[in-house]
Amino acid sequence: MSLRESLAALEHEQWAHWTRHFLEHAGPETLARWHRQCAMPYGALSEAEKRSDREWADRVLALIEARPPREPGSYDGRRFAGVVNYDDGDLDRNTRFLYRQKGDVVWLTYEGGGIACGTGVARVDAAGALDMRFQHVNTRGEFTTGSCRTRREVLPDGRWRLYECWRCEGGGPAGESVVEELE
Repeated sequence: MSLRESLAALEHEQWAHWTRHFLEHAGPETLARWHRQCAMPYGALSEAEKRSDREWADRVLALIEARPPREPGSYDGRRFAGVVNYDDGDLDRNTRFLYRQKGDVVWLTYEGGGIACGTGVARVDAAGALDMRFQHVNTRGEFTTGSCRTRREVLPDGRWRLYECWRCEGGGPAGESVVEELE
């Protein structure tokens, strides 16, 4: 079951638990206490009231922690931001990338900065280098397609930096860019 479906099942269980409790205890005193609790921020609740909320938070955390770990060297789920663009291309520090991977196929979406919407698909080699084809629409409404070779560097803190050499099709510009993984 996917994490989304597991969380949805837990949310249903929590709702059903609450509804049963409500139906069994919905007297005037209980309703007054619940109205008081609804009006309070979490930090103002008593420790006993917080304990009940923490039990459900612990169940959510258990589902998240049960997810299989990302394979070492996988691009899957990694998010990046533009750092450097060595020409007047559309990428800048506000451009955000989300990578996915299955086997040796990598795909990504990106937007922000000068990019309205972009996608890419690549093959990854044993060293983590990408041979990519990309397409995007910039914020001026112009279409761009091209190819990109990407080399990966692991930073001292474990995040990745990607060095990209790209070329637009149809005699368009070529250049280099650097993106870094977000924490």
